[in-house]
Formats: sequence, C-alpha cells, structure tokens
Amino acid sequence: MNTKAQSVADLTALLEDAKKNERLLEEQKRREKAALRKKFLATHPYIYAVSACQGGPTRLDWGIMIETQDTVYVSQKINMDKYYAFTRNRSTHDIIPIDELEKSVGIQYYLTKDGIIHHSGGGTLVLKTPQLCSDAEWEWLKAGNIPVKFLRMENNDE
Repeated sequence: MNTKAQSVADLTALLEDAKKNERLLEEQKRREKAALRKKFLATHPYIYAVSACQGGPTRLDWGIMIETQDTVYVSQKINMDKYYAFTRNRSTHDIIPIDELEKSVGIQYYLTKDGIIHHSGGGTLVLKTPQLCSDAEWEWLKAGNIPVKFLRMENNDE
C-alpha cells in the first residue's frame, strides 16, 4: 500500500488515466466485435424463405406502370446453427444482438414481362436487383432455390 500522501491533483490525474485506458479497452473490444461480425456475415449465414404475393399483371412503381409476370416475397434470417458454430470457440459470443438474430427481413420482388427481376421497395433488400432473370431461374427462386447470381454477398454487392 502506498503510504505517501497524494494530492487531489495527482489522484484526479490517476483517475483520468484509468478512464482513458478503460475507454481504449472498450474501443478495442468494439472493433474486435465489429471485425468478427463482418467476418461472420461474409460467410453468408442465411436461411431464405420465398412466398407468393398478390400482384397484378401491371403495377405502379415510382410513378411508372410496369407489366409484371409474377411477384414473390423473399426473406432471410440468420441461420442459428451457423452462428453458434462460428462463435463456439471464440471469446466473444455476442457479435450480433439477439433481436437481430431472431429477426426475419425481406422485400417483394417482381419479374417483368421483359424478364427483369426487381424489388418493389419498402423492406430490406435480400437479392441483388435489377438484373435479367430467365423463366427457369424465376421458377427456382419461387421454389426457394435462389440462384447464386441473385444473392447479395460481400464480394459481389454493388
């Protein structure tokens, strides 16, 4: 134990140093967690669900009438098995908040008469659109087997 009397100024300086070190450690933890989150999301750990939607042959998007063939709702949710496998042997297990882990997000997509898949707005983008989509690719998508070229991945998102 230090028996030497310390002034208020000395104690205040020590307290400020301790607070600064605490902030630096917290910032380091935050950066490590953000890097792990980015690394995990780069593995594309999602489960997709596709459901049919009511959509007429013509729809109004952004003030333009568009002739469509079909409309679906595509959603994604983090695959918890992949999340647990990723975090199992790591010191940080809470790289994604629990409410985000449990949440399913998505948006409506439609196929135009010209064979272009596009999103309708008002949701979270799951697929990379607009782009050309063959009838076969659309059928695969509707069946829940989304062609890789439509998936939004870290290395091919625009």
